Amino acid sequence: MPRYLRFTLLFIGFIPFGAKLPYMYRAWRDSPQDRFDWIFVTLFAILFPLVWIKTRKREEVATVDYTVLIVLIPSLLVYAAAMHMAINALQIICGICTAFSVFWLIYGGQNAYRVLPTFGLLFLGVTSTTYWVNYYVGDPGMMSGHIIKFAAALILLAWQTINILWEKKVQTRSLLYSGAVLLAMLYIWQSEESSSEQGAPMVLSLTPGKVGTY
Repeated sequence: MPRYLRFTLLFIGFIPFGAKLPYMYRAWRDSPQDRFDWIFVTLFAILFPLVWIKTRKREEVATVDYTVLIVLIPSLLVYAAAMHMAINALQIICGICTAFSVFWLIYGGQNAYRVLPTFGLLFLGVTSTTYWVNYYVGDPGMMSGHIIKFAAALILLAWQTINILWEKKVQTRSLLYSGAVLLAMLYIWQSEESSSEQGAPMVLSLTPGKVGTY
């Protein structure tokens, strides 16, 4: 695939996410819990051109990988549904997944793995994620979310540094399998959290009941 076509497709892939930047800016400005999320998006804006240039300069650029369509197509469909239902956070998540999937599509799964930590920084910038982290850890002071997200950012930066210095080959099916396992774990965790909030089951007791002739 010609380089100009790769660049054009990559630009198009970022449009769904870019469309939510005005909303994210308002959240950073007005929401106390989202006020630091711009840092993660800024880190992505700095790192992504560097890793992208390294990908372009790599002699062996993989052919188009159509396997990722099983991620790209659902991301676009869910994005459209989230627009209809006005769920902003879900739109942002699907926008990130779309951009990453397009990168994967045109540069291959191996190169997509190399930039995965950088895209992970974008997920840390999704609005309302700090609130949900605080909710699940049960922190009324609302500081745990910021601490956990910044710690995760440091881990992602270290991971990205390792990917740049020591390139490791990862198969496409391994990435897809890991993503499926992660989604399953999140679903199970969410299900357990929801079930734990339910009240105690009702137990019928017939001991005090009256039997015999009335």
